[in-house]
Amino acid sequence: MGTKKTSRVCTRVAAGWRNWPAAGLLVLLLSVTCWKGKPPETPLAPLGPTNWPIDLADTFLVTTVDPEEDRIRYQVDWGDSSREWTSYYWGGTQVQLAHSWSRRGTFDVKVMAQDTHGNCSGWSSPVAVTVVGYPNRVVATIPGVTGPGHIALLPNGEYAYVTHYHDDSLYVIRTSDNSVVARLDGGGHPIGVTALPNGEYVYVASYVSGNVTVVRTSDNVVVASIPVGRGVCGIASSPSGARVYVANIYGDYVAVIRTLDQAVVASISVWPPSFGCLDVAVSPDGDRVYAASANSDDVSVIRASDNTVIAAVPVWRCMEDNVQSVAVAPGGEFAYVATVAAVMVLRTSDNKVTARVPVPAEVCEIAVLPGGDFAYVTGHNTDCVSVIRTADNAVVEVIPVGRGPWGIAASPSGQTLYLANEDDNSISVIGY
Repeated sequence: MGTKKTSRVCTRVAAGWRNWPAAGLLVLLLSVTCWKGKPPETPLAPLGPTNWPIDLADTFLVTTVDPEEDRIRYQVDWGDSSREWTSYYWGGTQVQLAHSWSRRGTFDVKVMAQDTHGNCSGWSSPVAVTVVGYPNRVVATIPGVTGPGHIALLPNGEYAYVTHYHDDSLYVIRTSDNSVVARLDGGGHPIGVTALPNGEYVYVASYVSGNVTVVRTSDNVVVASIPVGRGVCGIASSPSGARVYVANIYGDYVAVIRTLDQAVVASISVWPPSFGCLDVAVSPDGDRVYAASANSDDVSVIRASDNTVIAAVPVWRCMEDNVQSVAVAPGGEFAYVATVAAVMVLRTSDNKVTARVPVPAEVCEIAVLPGGDFAYVTGHNTDCVSVIRTADNAVVEVIPVGRGPWGIAASPSGQTLYLANEDDNSISVIGY
């Protein structure tokens, strides 16, 4: 008798004896269930992002086929001691898998497939997903900084420079041990402060004198005082360090300083006039400058190549939502405009406001972490800092800090932020 080759294998046998007394027979009955035995093909590595914020659901795509066209389901190993099964799908279907991680770290995500007969594929190659957290608590408090206002950190993160408007001072903090190592003359009631990308100089905007003071950071000596005009406030360096932009609230303009010779080479009138240019920020590529007008709730977009205002964007029309400050995300896709009661998200590709993020505080200043995943907003009247997750513009945490928080700056590593508590004469250091 011939045999027929088959891919079927017998995997379940039921046996029993039956007695037919009349025939004098004792018969063994066998019930054999057979099914296809080839497993699904091993899936490809899950397709999805490899960097993702903490506590935000992440989506992956997985797919494979079954050689005998059985329906298949997937088991995913998320790398955090959790696994889960999907429903059954036809082979070749792209299946979405979603997961969130509650702690920071790198997790290997892999998947396997199983057909309706229980045959399993091998595990796919893993995908390493790095889950980034965010600084979310006060890890240190630096006393003895009287009435601090605004903060700038050097690019290497070794020192922080803090302005104090009322006592006309500039404090220098060594971040390795969070100690105050110097107190300099502020040049005439300083407000804004910025460091050049090379870290060699710090520029300080002094509101009453109308001067911008230049401090050499190697020895903390004032090397220049540049007349700009009374009412200077916010200040920002270009990415190359060739230009420094200074907002003037009385003159409704942005002054442009050429750092090579400390000369004012342009004064750019912002729109609308007579509404107070309060703050300024520069895009990461240096092509655009964003100037916030406090009393009109407008942001003027300046083309840096010829110092021309190319757009005036009304971010919010509400007397209670005056613009306070502006910051550009490290990737340049969005600018974040802090108003009194909310943060407005401005898409820079077309200068459109795409979101309004209410925050439980009177907003003063905003800082975006170097990775761009989170933005921090100071709340002066609620003694807190709101943390915004930029992936979905959600407030994910409110951190209690000192009294009257005002200026805030992130370290280059993104591991810490320095926050000026104006009303209790201290600096809060926010970390993990």
